[in-house]
Amino acid sequence: PKPPRRAAQPTVATGPQPPPADTPPVAPPEERPRLQEIVPPEEKRRLADEIAVRKREIQDVLQHAARRRLSEQDRAVVERIRSFVQLSDQAAARDDIRQAEALTERALVLARELRGAR
Repeated sequence: PKPPRRAAQPTVATGPQPPPADTPPVAPPEERPRLQEIVPPEEKRRLADEIAVRKREIQDVLQHAARRRLSEQDRAVVERIRSFVQLSDQAAARDDIRQAEALTERALVLARELRGAR
């Protein structure tokens, strides 16, 4: 005959255990430098020119929008446009020209929608 089965013991969740007292605290990992694409100089110039043209168009749209009465929704779009332009400037400052270009593209799409929403 088989021995009788024992009742399963309930497991008790104890949570994370503190490290032993003689273990020194672990320092947070150091931030690693971001990997970034190497963009050839001529491509960098082309992208910078595109960014400048887009920013001029965006600025024109924002100046025109400032002269008219905007709805709450349009004011929110203006803030998003400004945010994208600011993020683009930050990306350019850290030499991430492709990110800067992508952000101005997003801002320009919103600016064109705002211009068409008259």
